[in-house]
Amino acid sequence: MKKRVLPILTVVIAMLLCCSVFAAGGWKINKKAPSYLTAGEKADFNKAKKDFTGANYTPVFKIADQEVAGTNTAFFCKGETVTLKPKTSWKIVIVSKDLNGNASFTKIVDFDFRNVKTRNSQYETKPIPGGWTYNRNAYSSKVLPASAKKIFKKAKSKYVGVDLTALALLGTQVVNGTKYRYLCQGKIMDAEGSVNLYVVDVWKKAGGKCRITDCDVIDIPAYLG
Repeated sequence: MKKRVLPILTVVIAMLLCCSVFAAGGWKINKKAPSYLTAGEKADFNKAKKDFTGANYTPVFKIADQEVAGTNTAFFCKGETVTLKPKTSWKIVIVSKDLNGNASFTKIVDFDFRNVKTRNSQYETKPIPGGWTYNRNAYSSKVLPASAKKIFKKAKSKYVGVDLTALALLGTQVVNGTKYRYLCQGKIMDAEGSVNLYVVDVWKKAGGKCRITDCDVIDIPAYLG
């Protein structure tokens, strides 16, 4: 019975906090899963970053969009500074496209995967001993390596209430085995089929057993403003 407490609580909280795909400010969460980019979305992003300098941003998937005098689109991105010693990080970049088709970056927000803003509270307020390590392979190859995808699939097989799809491996931490932190899209198993983005921790023990230890809804409006 204890193993079912976490999934059940997650479902109840998620249903109370977000009963539709709309976020504050008129943003509409992208319901496609996995939510990678279309050719049109890539083209808009590349047009917006054409004259941007100082850092290089590569879009991973679309988070949400907002209809204004044109369209605002929020992308989850890989970020890398254009410096002698490049620094890498995860970012949320908002691209505004006007009615004439012109596109530009209007907001760039840091997404610190070690301290994610969630609907309940700050996901992690203090660093855990041993620290987190970025998924550095994401900046040169895949945001969700095959090995991490396999571990997630194994862990979620016993998880109920939310249908989770891993979109990116954010980072890892060595702690009596290895902890994997994922950015996921989750669909609640209810009549409305509510969709949200989640931060999910999977613990893989030294012996190979895997289980989800934390699963929380990300507070998207806190990032988009």
